[in-house]
Amino acid sequence: MYPDCGDYPELFLAHGPAGIRCICELGITDVVLDLKLLGSPKEIWQCVTEAAKHGMKAITVSAMAGLTNLRYALEAAEQSTRLTHKVQRPCVFVSLLPVSISDADMVDQLRMRVRRPGHVEQAARLLVEAGADGIVIEYEDVRYVKRVSKKIPFLIFAQRRVRNYAEVDRDDELEKAGITEIMKAGASHVIFDSDLVQRTNIEWAADMINKELASAGRK
Repeated sequence: MYPDCGDYPELFLAHGPAGIRCICELGITDVVLDLKLLGSPKEIWQCVTEAAKHGMKAITVSAMAGLTNLRYALEAAEQSTRLTHKVQRPCVFVSLLPVSISDADMVDQLRMRVRRPGHVEQAARLLVEAGADGIVIEYEDVRYVKRVSKKIPFLIFAQRRVRNYAEVDRDDELEKAGITEIMKAGASHVIFDSDLVQRTNIEWAADMINKELASAGRK
């Protein structure tokens, strides 16, 4: 399980590299900088290189950046090892348009020729062609990724809060994908947003997450 990707853009803009270093100093090493990079090849190269210098485990590039930029990101990640002297380069993940952008918005406002399923499949094909390391998706996107290839590693955002086994889940919570459902779907990592543990004891939540991970792993 990776730390919450969703908050890092805000944290990075508010505190810069120093804020990221504080996270690393707490012992959290698998940090994904979810910036959804979209710019010129030079900008993407520089961003990936700087992310590597700061010890990031991975960085995301928007599917809208295109094949050439994705390849630049991967090449920058490879070349960064000369600067960082690390054996492994940062991973490069493909990120999709936010799920809040509806099919109607994609067609009417963005003038795209595809709706969400087509967008996901196109991004998955882009990943395969470029040789990227994985894709960040929503639980509902899994089937569209698997249509392209069942070998693509994918990271999924958890939709359900920490499960308290002493309580009965509400019906609306049961309909959401949690850690167990996401792992059963074959995800390589679960992204657990910090919003799901607001106003919750963090130590208790971490314990519940570890128990659910262990239980899902046995299954």
